Amino acid sequence: MRETTDTVECVRFAAHAELARSRGLLLVFLGCQLIEPPPSDIQGVERLRAAWREVDGVIDDDLGAQVEEALDTRLPVLEALHLAHDAQLRIPGPRHLFPTESAHLGGTENDRGQWTPGRARGLAWQRVVDTYKRAGWSFDTSQGVEADHIGAELLFVGRLCTVEAEHWSHGDHQLAVSSLSQQKDFIEAHPLAWIDQLIRRILTTAASGYYPVVVKIAAGVLRLELSYTQRLDNLFSPQK
Repeated sequence: MRETTDTVECVRFAAHAELARSRGLLLVFLGCQLIEPPPSDIQGVERLRAAWREVDGVIDDDLGAQVEEALDTRLPVLEALHLAHDAQLRIPGPRHLFPTESAHLGGTENDRGQWTPGRARGLAWQRVVDTYKRAGWSFDTSQGVEADHIGAELLFVGRLCTVEAEHWSHGDHQLAVSSLSQQKDFIEAHPLAWIDQLIRRILTTAASGYYPVVVKIAAGVLRLELSYTQRLDNLFSPQK
């Protein structure tokens, strides 16, 4: 009987590990799309499609269809997106960024609700860097400009999913649940605390196109991830 129970637990933990890896892949995929400038050629879009095929099927069909539509839309709107972001979201530095930590922290909003992006400096940006450093994550600052905050947060949660998967694979459900709790706390305190505000600001500069679609998809995925981590945390936490 004990052997049967152990086998069932191994199968269950393996399933959780596989799902955690898939969730991590999806979050990393979305995070990369929000950090990297859009490709300027058809090969770039095809690389995105190849990356998407790695995670397609992990999420529900409606969300998958949205991503496919976004990929179909991306190439025709590249020029328009570049014009919009060049005009309103260029900051000093060797490369221009999409709506980022720079746009989120340093800007101002007038009485008509129009947002003028600024630049994150000093203590504000250091707070972001320190948050990730405490969890063993670091930014590449060699470019001399701030990384894309929301994209980095998606990558970070994806990394936590990978850590969770490793714990499930080794049969250590307590460490896996600890990783789930960390994911839940981080998502609540960071990306979900401000992503809706970011979406509203993005829509004032680029109401359609690839980037706004991906940010909205990311918001939906983060909410699904939060719901999932809460359910599993409640299921496995010994005190509950």
